[in-house]
Amino acid sequence: MFLVTAFRQGRNPSVTLERLKGLFGMWRSTIKRWQHYFLDVFVQGIEYRRLSGRLIPPIQSEQLPGMLLKRFYLCCNEPEVAVVTCLKTLALGP
Repeated sequence: MFLVTAFRQGRNPSVTLERLKGLFGMWRSTIKRWQHYFLDVFVQGIEYRRLSGRLIPPIQSEQLPGMLLKRFYLCCNEPEVAVVTCLKTLALGP
């Protein structure tokens, strides 16, 4: 869901909700719910506040989760390592 939300966030015309639904087998409502989570709920939580205090320059809430993944990618230079490290940080804290 994290990656699907990041794909959708970029608003790339080729990454439509219907295409994501077909590729990953999830409902439009599920994708919308996760978008809402990252844009509205996650940014209000203690986990994000702890993490955002370590991000220079800070990531704007409307850029989540895509920019967060990009930051980890810039540090790791490998997409798989970046995703795992990002998810681990979100789960365990910075």
